[in-house]
Amino acid sequence: MGLSNGKITIPFTFDAVNGDVQRCLGYYNSSLKAVIQNADINMWSKFKPVIYASDITSNQMNADGTWKTTSNWWRSSDGNFGITVNVNTYKVGNGSGTVTDDNLLPNTLNRLAANIDGGNHGWGYDRPYGGANSPYRINDFNGYNHNAPKPVRQVNVTDEVSMQPSHQWTQMVEMLTPPGGAIADRDYVLPSDFVSISLNLGFVIYKKDSNGDYQVMAWTTGAVWNGFSVYSDDGMTIHPQAGKCEAHFKDQGTYWVLPVYFSHSMSQPADGMSVNNVGVYIVPVPGVGFYRFRCYSTGTGNIAAAVISNRQIRTTWRYRTAILFDATDTENYDGGTFDEVQAAIVNEAWDESTYPSATSSDAPWRQSATGVTVPAGGTITWISEEDMGLVQLVSGHTWKIIVRMKQSGIWTSWFVTPLMQPYIPGGLDESEN
Repeated sequence: MGLSNGKITIPFTFDAVNGDVQRCLGYYNSSLKAVIQNADINMWSKFKPVIYASDITSNQMNADGTWKTTSNWWRSSDGNFGITVNVNTYKVGNGSGTVTDDNLLPNTLNRLAANIDGGNHGWGYDRPYGGANSPYRINDFNGYNHNAPKPVRQVNVTDEVSMQPSHQWTQMVEMLTPPGGAIADRDYVLPSDFVSISLNLGFVIYKKDSNGDYQVMAWTTGAVWNGFSVYSDDGMTIHPQAGKCEAHFKDQGTYWVLPVYFSHSMSQPADGMSVNNVGVYIVPVPGVGFYRFRCYSTGTGNIAAAVISNRQIRTTWRYRTAILFDATDTENYDGGTFDEVQAAIVNEAWDESTYPSATSSDAPWRQSATGVTVPAGGTITWISEEDMGLVQLVSGHTWKIIVRMKQSGIWTSWFVTPLMQPYIPGGLDESEN
C-alpha cells in the first residue's frame, strides 16, 4: 500500500530520500522526532501523531494493518484528536451574574473582525513532544490523510446582488462542510466531534464605517440555522434554512460575511438576562476570511431605505423619532417623487397583509403624505420629531416602525427598526413628558 492519493497505509516506508511519509508531507528528514515536530501535518486528519501515553498502539491494530473499531489512541489523551482551540479570546460573559451591557456581543464581534487574517484563528495542532507521556510513534501515520477536509471547505455568496422585483436585495449564504455521521466511518475530524466544547457553525454580516472598521449588522447561529439576531436598524433579516441562510437587505451597499462558531445558539443577551453557567464562546472558522458582496440599484429609480434618526425611548416607553429618506449611497438614481408614502408603528398582531387602518388597535400611530420628492444624492426629513410627537408603546407587545412608498403604482414596504419590547419596572412614570 504505502502512499496513495495523499493517504498513508501499512505497509509504508520512512526514510529521508524516498519514504512514503516524507513524500506525503513534503518534508525530507530521517528523524521521526523532526518529522513529527516540523512537517506540515494536516491536523484535521483523524489518524496522525498525537499525545498518547503509550509506546505501543499496534495492539489496537488488525492483522491487515487497519485499526480496530475499538481503537482510541487517535483521540489523544484529552479526547480532542490533537486539535486545540482558544475559546477565551472572544468570550461573552463569564458563566455567572447577569448581562449589564446590551452591546457585549456586538462589541465582541467587532473586535473579532478586526483581527481576521485568514489564518488558523486560534486553532492549533498539539504535537507529541517525546517522553513517557507523549512518545513518538511511527504507526501514528497509518491511515493519515493529507487531504482531510477543513471544517468549512467553501463559502458561496454572489459577488453583486441587484434589487429584485420585491424591492429588496436577497443574498444566499451557503457554507459547504464535509459530511458528518459517525467518526468511525470517516478519516477526518470535525469540530462537532469535540467532547470539551460544543460549537455551532454560523456567520456574521458586517459593513464598514467611515474609518474602514468592520461594524456588525447581523448574525446567525446554530448547525441548522435555528437562531438569528439583527443588531442594526437597516432592515436586514436572516431566514433560516437547512444548510444555508438567506439574508434580505433593505439598504444597498457593500457587505462582508464571516463564518464563525458559537458555543450556543442564541441571540444577543438582553439587559439583565441571566448568563449563569452560559459564557458564550465565539471562534472564527480556521483558514477562512471575509467574503465580500455588494447590493446595488439597477437604475430603475428605486432609492435606499428609509432610516430613523435621533431615536428616543423614554423610561415610560414613549417613542420619538424622525424618519428620513437617504439617497446618498444610491447608484444610478437621478432623483424622483413618490406617489404616496405611509408610515406606522405596529405590533406583532399586524398580519402584514394590508397597511394598518386608522382604527387599527395594533398600530397606535400612522401618518401619510403624497408627492414626497427625494433628490439625487441627498437626504430629506419626511417626518420630524415634532410631527411625530411622543407615542406611548404598551408593555407586553413588541413594536417596529414600517414605512411604505408607492412609486409607479407599486408599493414597497420597509421595516426600519428591530423589534422592541417595552418593559417598565414599577409601572409608568407619570411625570415623564
